[in-house]
Amino acid sequence: MVAGGIVLAVVLAVRGDDSDDGVAGPDTTTTTEAPLSDEAQELVDLLAESRELDLHLVFEPTEPGSGGATLVVDVWWKGERAAQQITVTAGGQTERAIAYVLPDGNVLCQRPPDEAWACQESVSVATEAGEPAGIIDALASDLGGKDVSVEEAQVGEHEARCFTIEGETGGAVCVTDEGIPVRFTLGDSQMVLASVERSVGDEVFEPPAEVSEPPTTSTTAS
Repeated sequence: MVAGGIVLAVVLAVRGDDSDDGVAGPDTTTTTEAPLSDEAQELVDLLAESRELDLHLVFEPTEPGSGGATLVVDVWWKGERAAQQITVTAGGQTERAIAYVLPDGNVLCQRPPDEAWACQESVSVATEAGEPAGIIDALASDLGGKDVSVEEAQVGEHEARCFTIEGETGGAVCVTDEGIPVRFTLGDSQMVLASVERSVGDEVFEPPAEVSEPPTTSTTAS
């Protein structure tokens, strides 16, 4: 997957919105009509536990990307606030995207190669429903009626429970007994925890540019 495609896919995952720009991401809520299996409920509960912690997690792929491309995912959680940054470097160019989930609204910021940051308000169907939204949270969304298997595994220095979600939109995520993700799938990449910090400064949640309103669309009759 090319760098731009990775960033776009991640932006949709972290946003999961129906904003007026005409692009809709996946629904990342965990509310479903079909019941959750015991394994699915365990995953949802473990991830909810980790969201109670102040954490800065850094993930890197287990294998380098094609053409020497690099991908780094930063995740910050602190109370009701969350931020996720995707950094993709390919062909000597770096592209970044940051999604913020804040008490007064969500913000999406992007920085294409050789350009300045641009930020705008973003609406998330997940956060509007009172649910966490993000790359990792999306893996545990819409699990009702799906087959989820679990096994014990050693991921680096971490003992983990690894959950595999079956189906076309399934994936896999491994978490510690605190619910901290240590490995998960992102597109064609297998991301693994590279570092963890248990202290997060408030400055992390300040967007790098002025936040604008999303563009609106209108329809006129001829």
